Amino acid sequence: MQNNSEKFSIERAMKLANSPEGRQLIAMLKQTNPEAISKAMQQASSGDYSNISQTLAPVLNSEDIKKLLRRMGE
Repeated sequence: MQNNSEKFSIERAMKLANSPEGRQLIAMLKQTNPEAISKAMQQASSGDYSNISQTLAPVLNSEDIKKLLRRMGE
C-alpha cells in the first residue's frame, strides 16, 4: 500500500515526464545513453526506485541535461 508522499512523488514524476520538458529530457537521455535510460525504466517498472539515480548519474552530467533539469525545477 502506498502512502500519500509516495503517491504524490509518482504522480508528480508522471506529470513532469509528460510535460514538453520531460519529453525533451527523455529524448536527450535516450540519445546520450540509451542503455542507461532503458535500465532506469526497467528499474522504475519493477519498483526499484532507489537505484535509478545511480543508473542515470553518468548521463545527468551533460550540461544540456543539467540546464533542462534546472528549467524543470523552476
